[in-house]
Amino acid sequence: MALHYVSTRGSGAAADMGTFQDILLEGLAQDGGLAMPTVIRHVGRDELAALADAPYPVLAASIISRFADDLGAGVIDQL
Repeated sequence: MALHYVSTRGSGAAADMGTFQDILLEGLAQDGGLAMPTVIRHVGRDELAALADAPYPVLAASIISRFADDLGAGVIDQL
């Protein structure tokens, strides 16, 4: 399921904002608001427990991959 983004100011249509890469390069929505996903994915208790002692790069990659679903895992790991 690809994420869709809306403006925090509420005037941008979800489909108009594009992919994570699009919003990252754009900076702000056309109305000046910030882009945010229309759905925040659930993180289960077991997953949180597994990440509790993870090194920072692993934790960061796990969090970013929830929002940057148009980037491959290899790209996220390199970043």
